[in-house]
Amino acid sequence: MRTRNQWLRPRRRNCSDGSRDPRLQADPSLMDNPTYLANHPQFAQWLKEHPNAHAQVEELGAYDETHHWHDRAWWKANHADLVHQHHPHWFD
Repeated sequence: MRTRNQWLRPRRRNCSDGSRDPRLQADPSLMDNPTYLANHPQFAQWLKEHPNAHAQVEELGAYDETHHWHDRAWWKANHADLVHQHHPHWFD
């Protein structure tokens, strides 16, 4: 399975704007941030042209309550109850 950064890295070659920003790799939620997208219009356009990009990043893992990124395996091992509640398809 690809990591969050491995997923974002190839797409950076295809987009000349926001995706080169290291903040995006550190915080993929910026893909939903209107201010960030307004400041990176080419990246916002790329996201419109690739509507599945955000969903694919979300499939790699999620942030915990202290905003630390964990992959799917960590969540399944440490918080299976939350995974069953919010991402049951991660067990497929």
